[in-house]
Amino acid sequence: MRLTYFYTFLRNLSFYVHHTMRGVIEMDDFEKYLGEQMKDEAFRKEWEALHDTEFYDGYEGDPEYVLECEDSASLHIWEGYLSDILNPPCAAPWRGFTRDYEECVRTYDDDAAEPVALDAQEYLDDLRGYAGRSFEFAESEAVRARICDFLQDAIAKHHSVHAIRN
Repeated sequence: MRLTYFYTFLRNLSFYVHHTMRGVIEMDDFEKYLGEQMKDEAFRKEWEALHDTEFYDGYEGDPEYVLECEDSASLHIWEGYLSDILNPPCAAPWRGFTRDYEECVRTYDDDAAEPVALDAQEYLDDLRGYAGRSFEFAESEAVRARICDFLQDAIAKHHSVHAIRN
């Protein structure tokens, strides 16, 4: 996939962020710029291909869990799906998502403000332990499978993965 539009946008984003932080450009100007870029069909398709929001759309404003890969791909998930997947937890010793969730550490630490680097293999192995379970939400198994695919892709590409709760 050619990412010409997206990389042009990233270059411009860097410019806008730098100048917005310095007070040279107002945030409203950046939002206007982004809105103009999203009108371009090719740009919007590239943006949507990199930023998977399927499992967060409709939950805007609710807690969000975001996985980010170093190739700029991201997966946005409504936190309710993860809570559904991780309850009840797999047997101890906990690892990956289960450990973070049950012990309120790393991304589940309420004071965590920065993305946390994940060991993609550890987190993938943890989620595989939840395969075949029954969940409260019909979408939870699809979310679990999509996270596994995201992590497997990152591992295959030797890319780092970060996560943050918003």
